[in-house]
Amino acid sequence: MTIPKRPGWTILAAVAGALLFFAARTGRRKRPAAPRAEPSPLPQPRPLPSPRTGAADRALVRMAVAAGVVVILAIAVTVVTRPPAPASAPGTVVLTGDGGARAEVSLGRVSDLPSDFPGARDVMITVHLRNTGRPWIGTRLDVDARAYDAGGVSYGANQMLSLTGGPYGSTDPGTNEAWRLYRDQEIDRTVAFSVPEAAGLTRLHVSLLLGTTTRTAELAL
Repeated sequence: MTIPKRPGWTILAAVAGALLFFAARTGRRKRPAAPRAEPSPLPQPRPLPSPRTGAADRALVRMAVAAGVVVILAIAVTVVTRPPAPASAPGTVVLTGDGGARAEVSLGRVSDLPSDFPGARDVMITVHLRNTGRPWIGTRLDVDARAYDAGGVSYGANQMLSLTGGPYGSTDPGTNEAWRLYRDQEIDRTVAFSVPEAAGLTRLHVSLLLGTTTRTAELAL
């Protein structure tokens, strides 16, 4: 049996068809997917600045110490330069009352005068008053004045002699300003005593109106 021979173009057509089929299959293959972009990392928070240390801290400490020294010096200067309280003379008695009342009482001249009564003598005692407080003070001394001798015997003031040469009118400083002593003023007031000739007076008590209170000073004679 004889097999018929195929022409050459038939073979070429078959090869071409096979190549086209292979090319079509290759073209239909899926292309590889593009690589997915990785998400960028979130920004990290910036670290807070650390507290200043070293030289900066030492500078702040020095500034604080210097400020404290300035304050202390200012207080010291204020205390040192504060005007002192008025100085009192030796033998002066200081009396204080309410409302800032303050008075200095000191002994002045002591003199004897002949009395109108036999065996007696009149002792005139000058008392110096100085108002170093705020309100006025009363300056009448004879009301509560007492003189004491060496034996402890006391003598009341002779009001008539004590008021001789004093302000006219009422003797009440509440109504008569002549009996008042205002701030930073000073005055001499006389208080008189009629005592036995042999009596040796050693102490004097006088009372002053300071504000609304009465204070008593004791002076050595």
